[in-house]
Amino acid sequence: MMNEITPEQAKAERGVKWVYWWLFWSPLITVPCMGVNLSNAYRPADYMWSILWSTLPHLILLLGLLSPYRYAQRHMQQALMLVGLRALLTAFIFGLSRGEAWGFWVITNGALWLWGTFAGLGQVRRGECWLMRVRRESAELPRPWAALLGASTAPAAPPAPSAASSLITPSDPLAAFLKGRSLVNSGQRAEAVACFLAVFRSGSPELRQQAVSALDQLGEVETF
Repeated sequence: MMNEITPEQAKAERGVKWVYWWLFWSPLITVPCMGVNLSNAYRPADYMWSILWSTLPHLILLLGLLSPYRYAQRHMQQALMLVGLRALLTAFIFGLSRGEAWGFWVITNGALWLWGTFAGLGQVRRGECWLMRVRRESAELPRPWAALLGASTAPAAPPAPSAASSLITPSDPLAAFLKGRSLVNSGQRAEAVACFLAVFRSGSPELRQQAVSALDQLGEVETF
């Protein structure tokens, strides 16, 4: 069973997608730097250092390792692995060709660049993490804030009115859903129903579907 998470943790974990957007846009910085460095390279060691120097902007990813949340840390580590793989591939290609195989490098490194970026973004969208599964931390996956895979977006029967709907709930639908789950676990049924009703009224289709499921388990969905 997954531990309950706070809205702040959910926001931080969803926000980890910035590392993959950084990997997507960073070639605008690293490739021109590498081109300038390679133009002054003459020995195999020069090509290696030229490539290593161009990866320095990626050191910003190290800041992500300071996150207190394991999910965010693992995605940072995944991003650093992708940076290392791209750097090694570049060093191998240009080291052997002495800086001549630009076309082959664009194809191979470009494919790795696109695949790594969008595979990572897809994992974050689903609340997944390849590295966590490799490290046998899959019990924490998928993250509870992620949209249910294959969730139906068909209209559902509206939940029955309840007096609990007048209670104060968080304005953010995701925060309300997470609070509702926490209230269910603590036995505060009326307050939980109010949170799920708020999600049903203003949440995304995926969150609405999850809210209806939670309300159904609490016996708050009318049968027509």
